Formats: sequence, C-alpha cells, structure tokens
Amino acid sequence: MFRRSEVSLPMACVYELGLGISLQGAKRVVLGEHSYDYTDGQSLVTSVDVPVASQITRASKEKPFYGIYLRLDAHEISHIVAEMDFAG
Repeated sequence: MFRRSEVSLPMACVYELGLGISLQGAKRVVLGEHSYDYTDGQSLVTSVDVPVASQITRASKEKPFYGIYLRLDAHEISHIVAEMDFAG
C-alpha cells in the first residue's frame, strides 16, 4: 500500500506486470504522449513492463493519497489458465 500526504512532481519509473488501484486521491501516469488520470476506485492494469512518469496530483495531510499495487506473476497466470476447464 502506498500513502502520500502531498502532491508530487512527475517521477520516472517502470510499471511491471500488475494491477494498481487508487483508493483515495488522484494520480497521473504518462506513457509517451498519452496521459492517464485515475482517482478513487479506478485502476490501471499493465500487461508488460512499461516505462512511465508517475505523479500524485491530489493528496493532503487531511486526505492523503492511498493506493495499492499488486504485482502479477505471468508464469503463475499461465499455469492457472492451463488448468481451467472451459467446457463449462
């Protein structure tokens, strides 16, 4: 879980295969020429490692930014899918 009590400048990082969820506050992720803003309850899924610029855009001491990031394991996902019964 991430907690930030103030807005931030854009920071270069790499998002790995995973799921990020904004629980409170707002965040902007820039990928190339595209900007993605997400806020309370919204999520971002990455299916490959992606270089981005990430910035907290809404946070305060009274109402900090809270977010979670779940890193996913591609091999484990492949294993689970291989065992699924699609015949129904």
